[in-house]
Amino acid sequence: MLDWKNRAGSAPDRAAEPKSATRSYFGGLLFSRALGTLVALYLLVAGALGWYWSQEPSLFPVQQGAQIAAEKEGKQ
Repeated sequence: MLDWKNRAGSAPDRAAEPKSATRSYFGGLLFSRALGTLVALYLLVAGALGWYWSQEPSLFPVQQGAQIAAEKEGKQ
């Protein structure tokens, strides 16, 4: 049978770990949170830009605009 209790080590052994292990854990945690924040911010900006670009512009009278421009130039 597996002897998982002895393989994991005792609590005093784990408590005697150097502080660098704790620092590396929080350093990794900080990195993963920063990376997650950047990904979330990117998705938010990309979603907002996609929504903005997908809006259809309002209609405008092309013939009237062309007629006004032609009259300014003195053409038909």
